[in-house]
Amino acid sequence: MRSFDKNILETMTQIGFNFYQKLEVTHGTLFEYKYYPKYFNDRHFTLILFEGNVVDIHFEKITDEKIIDHRLYIHNSDGSFNASAYQINSHSEWNKKLIIKKINDIFVSEIRNQKLTNLLYDK
Repeated sequence: MRSFDKNILETMTQIGFNFYQKLEVTHGTLFEYKYYPKYFNDRHFTLILFEGNVVDIHFEKITDEKIIDHRLYIHNSDGSFNASAYQINSHSEWNKKLIIKKINDIFVSEIRNQKLTNLLYDK
């Protein structure tokens, strides 16, 4: 995993996401994390990071280059699908900025509380 992807995962863990499962699938590995907010909310979240090999379509072969797809799903209290906040890879700078923006927009309360806690306890 590249440093950007590790930093995103660390941020999501600080927000409250917990590791759920790791699956080996065709052409890669899927890491799934869940977050059930403690505040009054009827939604929960699933973060999926898929680390896979890039496929060279011109030569019809799988390369050694790795790419990470980030997917954030929002679920209703009964577990049914509500929305997909993003489904994007972290390959380009534009995509990285979009991932950060979406996280900041959706988890503004958690991020604010984390910053306040860090200030209070000098973390």
